[in-house]
Amino acid sequence: MRVVVSCSSKFWAFALVEQLEKNGVEVIFFTAYSSIVNPITAKIVKRKDKENIKPETIKTNLLIAFLHKLFRKSPQFVNDIFDLWVASRIKKLDADVFIGWSGMSLNSIKIAKSKGWKTFLERGSTHIEFQNEILQEEYRLRNKNISIRKTTIVKEINEYMLADKIVIPSKIVKKTFVDKGVDTKKLLVNHFGASQFFKKRDSRNNECFRVLYLGPFSIRKGAYYLFEAIQELKSRDIEFWFIGKVEHEVSDLFEELKKIPNVKFFGHVNHYQLSDLIEKCSVAIHPSLEEGQSMVINQVMKVGLPLIATPNSGAEEIVTHSKTGLIIKPKSTTEIVNAVVNLYENKSILHTLTYNVEKLLIEENSWEAYGERYLNFLLNEFK
Repeated sequence: MRVVVSCSSKFWAFALVEQLEKNGVEVIFFTAYSSIVNPITAKIVKRKDKENIKPETIKTNLLIAFLHKLFRKSPQFVNDIFDLWVASRIKKLDADVFIGWSGMSLNSIKIAKSKGWKTFLERGSTHIEFQNEILQEEYRLRNKNISIRKTTIVKEINEYMLADKIVIPSKIVKKTFVDKGVDTKKLLVNHFGASQFFKKRDSRNNECFRVLYLGPFSIRKGAYYLFEAIQELKSRDIEFWFIGKVEHEVSDLFEELKKIPNVKFFGHVNHYQLSDLIEKCSVAIHPSLEEGQSMVINQVMKVGLPLIATPNSGAEEIVTHSKTGLIIKPKSTTEIVNAVVNLYENKSILHTLTYNVEKLLIEENSWEAYGERYLNFLLNEFK
């Protein structure tokens, strides 16, 4: 089987390609850049791609890589160029399957289908119309503006219609697609994994009760509700650690949080060094308003942390309420406060959750398991 994979950025594409190759699939991988084959990109991007992928597998376009840097606020413009580039290249190829990321694959899917290939679309978030609706509502509440371009929405919906299969990371995403009229037979659920660089900690954190927020701090991720919860909890002996970029839209919250002594911001931390910080925390929190399945969830649980999260984060794919974490309602400051206080005041509950997480069959939440499930999807198309 020969598979073409197309993704302008990293996302989980490199993990997918690595796993397909491990399973004996011949892959041609189109991406803007890769530190594996374009060492020069290390001068403009800190990213290091440590996945085990054959260099000859990867086809890059450094012009598009530089455009990504120049047009960060206009990703659709760059993704459209990327799509046209890939479409022009695959006209000359022979393959069996095309796998492309949503928002950057419409022209490529058309070419692939004209050649008789099976087409798979990767969508990591909810249906784009649902995503737009829930974000518009929250941004209006905060007197801020957001607008997913109509052309982007139209392009994605056309991709949904044309692709043979849409691969999504959680059941909550599947529900949004079905609610928007997409045939359930077209949808394949395959939750993400965590890399080998996230390892179970040797000992539990006994220093203090420490809550970890890992990932971009943004409105979409529930920043306002977490901010309000920390304001209510700041008098308690609870530390809050933030790892990741603070988006400009919540810079006002960031400035207020910096004034609280038990709040600590680490900023961006290299992916391969995250485990050392995660293991020093007691519990992780992920109060997302809209997401497919945050890869952070697998990462913190693989280290051994229980999780407080909303179902909108995709957490229910691997978190069992009151067994390996606490599932809370989205957009609720009260639920965040109650969940944190519950674990802070009841160490036996925290220890039970932690014990259960550490006993999880982590192999099921690995990229290897993800790759095996994906291979089965592909094989089923050719039965």
